[in-house]
Amino acid sequence: MSPADILNLPQVSDTLLLQFLRDAIDFVASSHDAIERSAPHIYLSALPFAAKVSLVYKDFIPQCAGLITVATFGISDHGGRAAMRLTGHSGAVHSLSYSSDGRRLASGSADGTIRIWDTQTGEEALTPFRSGDGSVLSVDFARNNKWVASGTAAGLVYIWDVSQNARSHRLSGHSGAVCSVAFSPDSCLLASASGDGSGTVHVWNSGDGRAAASLRHTIPVTGIVFPPGGKLLATAACNGTISLWNSTKWRDGSKLLQSNDESRLPITATACTVDFSPDGECVAVVNHDAVVLWRCENGKKIGRLQGEGNICCARFSSNGRFLVTTHD
Repeated sequence: MSPADILNLPQVSDTLLLQFLRDAIDFVASSHDAIERSAPHIYLSALPFAAKVSLVYKDFIPQCAGLITVATFGISDHGGRAAMRLTGHSGAVHSLSYSSDGRRLASGSADGTIRIWDTQTGEEALTPFRSGDGSVLSVDFARNNKWVASGTAAGLVYIWDVSQNARSHRLSGHSGAVCSVAFSPDSCLLASASGDGSGTVHVWNSGDGRAAASLRHTIPVTGIVFPPGGKLLATAACNGTISLWNSTKWRDGSKLLQSNDESRLPITATACTVDFSPDGECVAVVNHDAVVLWRCENGKKIGRLQGEGNICCARFSSNGRFLVTTHD
């Protein structure tokens, strides 16, 4: 049955019509780059990659002869959907961060740019930010949706004013690549971690860019995040441990969980990046080609999400329903 037949049937159910429209939106959103090139790509390049269970695929593929056959793996095998495909970076995407309202997504790339995407349309919302300091390894959206922070391979940290589409602050102090940046829940503080030998973590005032604290490790720190509540800062070290720092004792350098503490999260592989769910109940830790989920209350393992290659970053959406990852 063709789309025209579906729309012209007086007895067609609302469910069937809505399903076709949803499938059509997914099809256009996930393949818009090919479709924009020329109309024939709708059939030559886009349709073979459409979900086999979608009404768009089922209705149109029988009408097209000589198309390639594509076997898909991953989310298609599990009944998932690729909502859209964001294109624009010319290098690997190292980091992603949602805005607190979920309407925008920031991405940092090896091409040296930070791009801000509209999650409703898949289009770029702003002109790309360019620091000129090489590869962007980490990005984070402030919870007030006003700022985006970025860390570069050159060891510099930037705060970008999204509302003004301009750079706000350039922060220096790391002696190695900045692997992770994170705003506090109230957006007043920004923490940045370096993968240098000393494992330095700096905490900055977001508004004026002034240094607020400096935390020292003996090994490189590859990931940081403020858990919900804002009273703690979690750091992930390259030996596979997660440490929690009390924000009221930063001057003393006190840790709530030492690297050799028996109560630490029992992570046995290298911890690359870390993120907490919005409700603070679980933590996602990237271990090379997988994301491991842990229960914060008791440190028990919830599950393991296997990727397809090296995973650079994992981030929860603002409602906690989705976990987005980037790959090399």
